[in-house]
Amino acid sequence: MAAASAPNGLAHGRDKIIGGLLTPKDETGDCFKFTNALAKKRAEQLGLRFSEGTEVKRLDVDDGRVRGVVANWERLAADAFVVALGSYSPLLLKRYDIKLPVYPVKVYSLTIPIADASRAPEPTIMNETYKIAITRLGDRIRVGGMAEISDYTNDLGEARRRTLEHSVMDLFPGGDARKATSWSSLRPMTPDGTVSSPTTIAGLFLNTGHGTFGWTMSSGSGRVIADLVSGRKPAPTPPTSPSALHLNNPDRGGSKIDQTRPTSDALGAVDPYSQAVKIGELLFVSGQLPSSGDGEFNLVNAVDPPEENLKNL
Repeated sequence: MAAASAPNGLAHGRDKIIGGLLTPKDETGDCFKFTNALAKKRAEQLGLRFSEGTEVKRLDVDDGRVRGVVANWERLAADAFVVALGSYSPLLLKRYDIKLPVYPVKVYSLTIPIADASRAPEPTIMNETYKIAITRLGDRIRVGGMAEISDYTNDLGEARRRTLEHSVMDLFPGGDARKATSWSSLRPMTPDGTVSSPTTIAGLFLNTGHGTFGWTMSSGSGRVIADLVSGRKPAPTPPTSPSALHLNNPDRGGSKIDQTRPTSDALGAVDPYSQAVKIGELLFVSGQLPSSGDGEFNLVNAVDPPEENLKNL
């Protein structure tokens, strides 16, 4: 099907479209509404207590077991604790000799109120030119995407905002960009997948590193963690990843992991990542950027991998 003939407002930008793929069964939801409704209608009914505005100062660890958590107002004691702090999980855990392979990657979002519904998107649109997603949330247009390695900075530069605004208004001029709101967030990225596992400290569990799939994986990860905390075999069984194996190696009571395999012949890895990790008979090699290390990137196109990229791999 021609992309411009799909019933989603794209006809207004017909002359700017080369082609596209239509997935009519795709659906869109509002994760903010979902989580708030879940908290109010289900979690609190089951006895869960939320403590908003609470800063976790430190964990109370004694004789290899976590006994409590010290917050800004009180010390909370429990049988088990789950660290689910997203990109900020490594900052809390590093003082307890847990090197968590989670790194913050900043992404951007813009929300635009709809002024003309006939020129607004209906299903979600993935724009491969700008690497962004455009979706409709009721009477609003949400556009988000891009990625930037910027450590723990949460600012949104004007240039990024203009790119987001142009990418959506160029195809869907039915929004009122003057009333748009923008924000940025830090996605907890890992080299190889979500970290939902116990740790070297008894009673301490991790549920983090979901990257771009936080809502997608939330229910499954929650079930896995609930099973682990309760001493049951997780269902579904979480995939075995180098990150999870690293956190549970023989020195810490789990699977064997050899030393990382650094090489000076390729680009160095950004902490806390490694260029390669050997686990048993498997060698896990990270993705590599198309650069010779001099700061210049050999970007050719999105289809054919540049020579420097393959050399680094």
